[in-house]
Amino acid sequence: MSKQAEAVIPEPAANPHLVGHLRAERRILEAMTSGRMHHAWLMSGPRGIGKATLAFRFARFLLAHGARPPEGAESLHVPPEHPVFHTVSAGANADLFVLRREEDPKTKRLRAIINAADARKAAHFLSMTAAGGGWRVVIVDAADDMNPAAANAILKTLEEPPANSVFLMVSHSPGRLLPTIRSRCLHLPMRPLSQAQVREALALIGEGMDSAALERAAALSGGSPGRALKLATSKAAELFSRFADMALAAPPYDRVVTQAICGALGGARNLDDFNLFRDLFGEWIMARARQAAAHGHAREAGRWAALSAEAARLLARVESFNLDRGQALAILFSRAEAIAREAMANMS
Repeated sequence: MSKQAEAVIPEPAANPHLVGHLRAERRILEAMTSGRMHHAWLMSGPRGIGKATLAFRFARFLLAHGARPPEGAESLHVPPEHPVFHTVSAGANADLFVLRREEDPKTKRLRAIINAADARKAAHFLSMTAAGGGWRVVIVDAADDMNPAAANAILKTLEEPPANSVFLMVSHSPGRLLPTIRSRCLHLPMRPLSQAQVREALALIGEGMDSAALERAAALSGGSPGRALKLATSKAAELFSRFADMALAAPPYDRVVTQAICGALGGARNLDDFNLFRDLFGEWIMARARQAAAHGHAREAGRWAALSAEAARLLARVESFNLDRGQALAILFSRAEAIAREAMANMS
């Protein structure tokens, strides 16, 4: 699969398409039409399902039309040729502020958090008069990245919002946000897309990509087009499919398969592939735990759950101390095989 496919993936600010999430979009339109425009919205759900895309879509529509949608509007679509679309996609709209992790000037890498200084920039932005004389929009992507000081700085603005201003908060884990922030937002929970919707999203931006790889990626995407696109341009989906097919059979695991996977993911250049495989493998472990619990196998479920925790600890150490990734996977495969062996023995 050519890595060039990644170049056609539009950033949320420049993406004119929104697949799924019609309920959330209609709820925003209804609020605008009714004249009850809330000052803060919380878009929550798993990563990569379109939360930020909806936030920028909302922002473009509000900046283009104000809080009263054009008569007959059925969506928040703003055509790419519209001037507001151009300024938003270029990061040059004077009435839109995007609060996200900033680059550390010393390390030239993104900071791990949004700090208080960043959050105060958003408050300063809202203290100014709108350049277009209309609305001002702050998108926080992602709100989960705010440290406590940043969250408290944003909370002060949410408690006394300036007129004609809107906060759009993107969150992968809304339970981690301050309850006082959540209580001041109108919550728009967003669900993962269906596999058919993921395929539809991929068809819009995946022209020229291998159809078998796209289908495999959609199946493993967990309802996230963003994740599906990453999987379609990496080896992770193919390698995980080999592992999952092998694991369906009775143990022992096929050593040729496990060694090939460890070798393919252990190299220094394969970090992105390794991270995607790690996530798929972690989900596979938890699915085994849930399946065992559903069938009343409490001991087996507990062992899978314990392996999930062990995998998280081990793989965190691999990342922190630059340990051998292939060796870490080999250890976890061995643990999984032992649990499968015991489960088979208990069934006989």
